[in-house]
Amino acid sequence: GKGVNSLNGGFAVGSPAFANLTDNIRYLKSRGVESYVRLMWGKSLFTAKTPEAQAAFRAAYIKKIKPFVEAWKGLVACYPIGNEENQYRFIGRKDPVDPPFFKQSYREAVIAVSEAIHAIDPKARTAVTSALFDFGWTEEYLKNGLAGVLDEVSVHIYRETDPLGSYPEK
Repeated sequence: GKGVNSLNGGFAVGSPAFANLTDNIRYLKSRGVESYVRLMWGKSLFTAKTPEAQAAFRAAYIKKIKPFVEAWKGLVACYPIGNEENQYRFIGRKDPVDPPFFKQSYREAVIAVSEAIHAIDPKARTAVTSALFDFGWTEEYLKNGLAGVLDEVSVHIYRETDPLGSYPEK
């Protein structure tokens, strides 16, 4: 329903929507199903172009997700952080390269959020996702410091966009 994918719009810890989702997560866990709750961060990560703006974004974002992770401690198996950030370099650009600020700010944001989640719920896993099999992007970011922080990497396959489900390697 509306608000389930968002921390905005009335979906707050203690709200009826939160209680309903928590009951569903608890029920699924009792049946042996692991729940993954994606932590979307919206446009701010991509538009905060100074180190100060990025630091402010990270702090505000962690403050926003903290009550949810605390409430779901022991219930949620994995928190994918963001969604398909490898696509950002293709949006509205002729030259598919990451903007200069993005690599460092993305790395710092993922590390800070992953560490915050692990501090609250050490058994919860954290992950990032990429669209299609973008091996070059994934490998670069894992080598850039995320390999020692993340527990999982997820790949979203879209057959309608590419029959092979991959980007050509460079």
